[in-house]
Amino acid sequence: MKIAAYCRVSTDKESQLDSLENQKVFFKSYAEREGFELFAIYADEGISGRQLKKRLQFLKMLEDAKKGFFELVVVKDASRFARNTVDFLNSVRFLKSIGVDVRFLSGNQTVLGNSEFILTVFGALAQEESSNLSKRVKFGKTISAQKGRVPNVIYGYDRIDRFTLSINPREAETVKTIFSLYLANGFGMRKIADILNGKSIPTKSGRLWNAKTVKRILANPLYSGELVNHRYEVTDFLSGYRRALPESEHFHHVRPSFAIISREDFLTANRIMNARHEDFCSRITRKSSKNLYSCLIKCTSCGRSFIARKYGNNKISWRCSGRDRHGCRNMLIIREDDLNNALKQHIFSRIGNVSDFKNELKSTYLNYFKNNCTADPISYVKSAESKRNRIKDMYENGFISFDEFKARITSLDESLKLQTSTQDGILKNSDAEIDKFLSLDISNSQMSELIERISASETGEVVINFRDPEEKQNGNTIELY
Repeated sequence: MKIAAYCRVSTDKESQLDSLENQKVFFKSYAEREGFELFAIYADEGISGRQLKKRLQFLKMLEDAKKGFFELVVVKDASRFARNTVDFLNSVRFLKSIGVDVRFLSGNQTVLGNSEFILTVFGALAQEESSNLSKRVKFGKTISAQKGRVPNVIYGYDRIDRFTLSINPREAETVKTIFSLYLANGFGMRKIADILNGKSIPTKSGRLWNAKTVKRILANPLYSGELVNHRYEVTDFLSGYRRALPESEHFHHVRPSFAIISREDFLTANRIMNARHEDFCSRITRKSSKNLYSCLIKCTSCGRSFIARKYGNNKISWRCSGRDRHGCRNMLIIREDDLNNALKQHIFSRIGNVSDFKNELKSTYLNYFKNNCTADPISYVKSAESKRNRIKDMYENGFISFDEFKARITSLDESLKLQTSTQDGILKNSDAEIDKFLSLDISNSQMSELIERISASETGEVVINFRDPEEKQNGNTIELY
């Protein structure tokens, strides 16, 4: 029988890698002892078992299993296979569905993956072990943060130990250049990144600079001699998502020896950054029209706006802008098609019969035309007919010549035609405009006239607040998902 083995270590420390080598030796001995043909050993180094997406060797094993390269997968214990119960069960079920069995070798016992209950227990125990490990790591990080733990890698410094940094002279000069370009020259972050790249100055990891990396330096108080720890915490050990902690929970440590620029320059740079950000947000709020719901969908968790992302065939979805940069827990993704359909359904439920709705709008328009124009269409036609009769009488009684009679009648007919065509054209256009509105083929500014805001919560509740007083009284709650 051909078999494959899978092993994993969660860090790339030397002791862990040694453990990985031991696992490989173990599987080779196991195959020889049992008389199996060992097709391959799939090993992920320095990878957590909480998620599958980064475990390239594990995913390769699943692909090779589909190709029929082996009939059995052996794993030393369940925690090496996966620490997420759902991933654990799904992977075992997938392998079994294509005729590949799974064995977990633990405590000198061989357990075949035939019992769903036993597998669930194994998976749950592995996940609980990961959860407890996460709690211990989190507690340890909090304690070391209180003591003044320094970052493992940060531009401008070389790390001596967990609590000590030394200034890197070459990188420190670049930090000073960044603050100088921002303060003295007034350059933006993207411009500064372009200047550094133009001078072939690499980042700490040897990559090109961008606006984000420049901003991280400008916003980090460490460069002015203040170490700030405990700014984020992991909220879900399975997904690894972090949330930003309030400033009251930060740990501040004054380290004058770490200062590369003055405290005054740092504070000035951050005042400028905040002012520019507020100005940018206000301009975006006033003028954004790129997408239909720009600046209208607000997150109930962090208060930030949802931003648009394209997917599929130029379709659009919306998600909280604070999700990635600011640790917002709102993972809700709103497909624009779903939101449009829900909004259309609400609009149609309010207007009732579309034909009656159009006629009512036309009637409103005609009344407006009558009250605000020189003459409404009906009275204008009657007036024109009266004028025509007077011109005819004047010609018949010899007061005007035939040429003058003809000229006056022609002028009157053209005026009447223009008035009638204008009315008909506006009414026809109103039909088209109404159809565009009902299909939501409108601009962002027009949508803003209809909707004041859309509140979106992490539970999936979406509340549309309309500007119309009757609609605004209670809002309209739409549960999309």
